[in-house]
Amino acid sequence: MNLRLACPLLLTAVLPVFASAANLQVTTFADDYDGTCSPGHCSLREAITAAHQSSAQIILEAGDYVLQRPRVPAQGAWPVEEADNQHGDLDITGRQRIIGKGAGVTRLDARQIDRILDIHPGAEVELRDLTLTGGLQMRDGGGILIRAGSGLRLRQVEVTGNRVAVEEPYPALEAGAGGAIANYGRLEVLRSTLSSNRIYTGESQNMGKGGAIYNQGELLVRDSLLSGNRAGDWHETGMGGAIYNQGMADVGRTTFQNNAVLRSGIGGAVLNAGLLKMANSTLSGNQATERGIFENGHLWDAQLNEQARAELVHVTIADNDGWGVSNRASLLIRNSIVAGNRSSEFEDVRNCINHASASALVERGLMLAGDVGNCLARLRFPDEATFTRHLLPLEEINGVLVHPLPRTSAAIDDGVGGCASHDQLGQARSIDGNGDGVVNCDLGAFERAYP
Repeated sequence: MNLRLACPLLLTAVLPVFASAANLQVTTFADDYDGTCSPGHCSLREAITAAHQSSAQIILEAGDYVLQRPRVPAQGAWPVEEADNQHGDLDITGRQRIIGKGAGVTRLDARQIDRILDIHPGAEVELRDLTLTGGLQMRDGGGILIRAGSGLRLRQVEVTGNRVAVEEPYPALEAGAGGAIANYGRLEVLRSTLSSNRIYTGESQNMGKGGAIYNQGELLVRDSLLSGNRAGDWHETGMGGAIYNQGMADVGRTTFQNNAVLRSGIGGAVLNAGLLKMANSTLSGNQATERGIFENGHLWDAQLNEQARAELVHVTIADNDGWGVSNRASLLIRNSIVAGNRSSEFEDVRNCINHASASALVERGLMLAGDVGNCLARLRFPDEATFTRHLLPLEEINGVLVHPLPRTSAAIDDGVGGCASHDQLGQARSIDGNGDGVVNCDLGAFERAYP
């Protein structure tokens, strides 16, 4: 069975060309609003309104832009979703680019009065060189909501410390998803960091989905880091500590580190219930005590398992707490490493399990450490040799967190079939990594250069 994704996701034209767009210079950090943006006085909120009618670049200075205009009073216990850009979050309906002076230098801070951005149908937005923090919602998108028919590109952006939090009594059917971002349109995440975002849906019937990103649209992630995100609820579950995907997702050259779901949750780093391709990526230090770090398929919804399909190419899944890979649907693993994953609570090795409900698991070049699971692999080795012979501990190389390969690793020059052209660091693949005269790609996300 060929499990290659029939329509790989390429979001190369989400945004319009801004070359001839006018610049709007924001001149105050205050969250003022009188409906006009003049050279003498223009707040970020006023600039966004002014840019609604035509494409524009909004220029921000170093400093904190704090949202201070209270949102519309709630109806009962639930916040009102207004669209006038005068209350609470910033409402974007046009084509615009917002540019700061750098992540950690220019900050948009909602101070928990609302989410930060609500991107409405027809809007095409790019955010560059910014930090977005302090968003809080009970509905979708603790930091950002991308509605159907709209698109957002994040380029060198940090999205951190945003939350979806629901404390309403059961059943609270309106509880949202996506601790940082809920995407129903098109989202690109490029050279960006999503960290320390949370979703906790309390006693709602809707379980916490997507500690950082909930995707029901089209998602592209490249050269990014998802770290320290959490998904949970009163039931001690949670789905997708970093990403919950029920749409189309294409993830490359990205590290998932220290993300988690609660004790009975699924997908400590990623839960896929749609179409997903992941390449040249590392999953390490994530937690899903009872279930999988990379979970393909849905534990409680068999209908979603019928549509869930995933492909892992040159991926390293190592040193996580929980099953490294848990498959309940259709999964193809190529030239990847799954090793050194354990359950801290049950004290056993848990690298890969293929559940009876799964439709297929195909491996082509899988290096798998021994465990109590049932997955087949071309290359197997004792799990206790993972970090003594085959992998080095997680380390930062050129700003990227990876598990390098020691000279003794069996993953060197052991690729099968077609290889990716580059590794997670952007280095060329298919080289002689151990000096034995064999030129081939390595398994996993890292390509070792000799010596």
